[in-house]
Amino acid sequence: MVTEEKTVSVPEAAALIGITRSTVNHWIKTKKLHAKRSGRNYSVPVKELFLFLKSAGRKIPSGLESDDLGPVFKAYRHCWNYWKDSDHRDECNDCVVSDNQMEICFIAKNSSRLHCSTRCCDCAYYQDIYLPRIQFIHQIDFPAAVCKGLFFWGVNSRWSKICQVPQKDFPGTGIEHVIDQESLVAVISDIKKIELGESVQPAKRVFLKNEPDGKLAAIVSFFPLIEPPGAFLILAMPEDEHPKNINSFEKNIGKDMKREW
Repeated sequence: MVTEEKTVSVPEAAALIGITRSTVNHWIKTKKLHAKRSGRNYSVPVKELFLFLKSAGRKIPSGLESDDLGPVFKAYRHCWNYWKDSDHRDECNDCVVSDNQMEICFIAKNSSRLHCSTRCCDCAYYQDIYLPRIQFIHQIDFPAAVCKGLFFWGVNSRWSKICQVPQKDFPGTGIEHVIDQESLVAVISDIKKIELGESVQPAKRVFLKNEPDGKLAAIVSFFPLIEPPGAFLILAMPEDEHPKNINSFEKNIGKDMKREW
């Protein structure tokens, strides 16, 4: 299930804060406040407005102080806009990411036309915009990873251990480098179903690539995420450590793991 993002119009944002529409429009045009354009009008995500006001030291209107906002993260924005006021901006010229207006830059990390000289895991943009959204995986006691489409966004130390690949190598890595060929078609099929909002088998046997041994059999479960939108959580357990009853595996994960995070 996809949760619709709460937004307000420019006039609504101005009325909430008690300022003029032109001030809100100025914030949007100078990229201080993230907004989405629809024709001639803008809509401002409530989370973005909350975060902007908080970071600017402004009073938070009572209409924005709500428990159902959930964690507030910095706005998604293209990497070249993130770097436009820094020395790093020169690396964005003629880069495959900016040339193709790619939403997620780190999935292009293996392209010869990527001009960024910093490793994704060490990049301030990745650490500022993407990493906070997936930090929760480090609180999970099972091997855990976050993916979107066919690319990994990050993994916890337990996932890194079963694949024998450093955590720092995972951001932007395609699933074909992690999932063994024997299981790749089935996993891609599940990912497509998740993207279409369809249910998938709660737990299935999948072969993961493992550096010393070639491949490792594991029981894997997929869970769609509310944040990041369109992403999903993957939990795994090596088959030789897995309970004989798959249902007990799900109970060990926790009763809440069947719902969307």
